[in-house]
Amino acid sequence: MSLAPHFSIRDANLAKNKTLIVSVFDASLPYLAYIGSQAQWGSTPFSQRTSWIDETQRQMEESEQNSICNTTDALRILCLEVEVTKQEFHDLDYKYMQSRTGDDGLYYMAVGFAFVCGDWLPKYLHTSVIAKIDQAHLSEILYVEIKSKWLMWQGATPS
Repeated sequence: MSLAPHFSIRDANLAKNKTLIVSVFDASLPYLAYIGSQAQWGSTPFSQRTSWIDETQRQMEESEQNSICNTTDALRILCLEVEVTKQEFHDLDYKYMQSRTGDDGLYYMAVGFAFVCGDWLPKYLHTSVIAKIDQAHLSEILYVEIKSKWLMWQGATPS
């Protein structure tokens, strides 16, 4: 890839990005175990958890509907892509990565996604974090959760 990759962000699409999202969550399990969170998240891949798959699909459908309606204070799932050259697109083995040719004729590889939601905090946040947040001001909070497989291909390891 070029020295300064060009990234773009777009709304995630259930048909095109469900596999990416599930694979990134699966890929996070070794890191979660490494940092001592295996008891919280378990060792069963998310891709084998039927209720989790169903909930993720429901969230993606909700996000798509919010995108269509241009709803800004509800869940949106965004996909992060990096532009790759035609040569990279055809030559490199991105076995578990999703790639596409855009309407602009450029080549893109999905490298991550973000769940974005206002007025909401995930249930798995530690209670001490939630306790510090004044519930009266929850409407002023924008929670962003970002996940990416990109670092796996850059040789990153947990530290």
